[in-house]
Amino acid sequence: MQKKNIENLLMDGVRSHQEKRFAEAEQCYQEILDIEEDHPHANHNMGVLNFNLGKVEQSIPFLLKAFNVNDKIDQFWL
Repeated sequence: MQKKNIENLLMDGVRSHQEKRFAEAEQCYQEILDIEEDHPHANHNMGVLNFNLGKVEQSIPFLLKAFNVNDKIDQFWL
């Protein structure tokens, strides 16, 4: 059940991010990270979100964690 919840949160976060509802996207990604702190996609998306908001310094740890958890995903290469 928890996996389904994470998948739903990720889809909601991506949708919110695409629609420029950044606070909602951040909340979804953070909820995932509260459940699974090493979730690669939530970390990557949180990093991208922070970067989009001009918070470059804050984006780096998220992007690095995503890459370190799964460096096989092309999207995670900086």
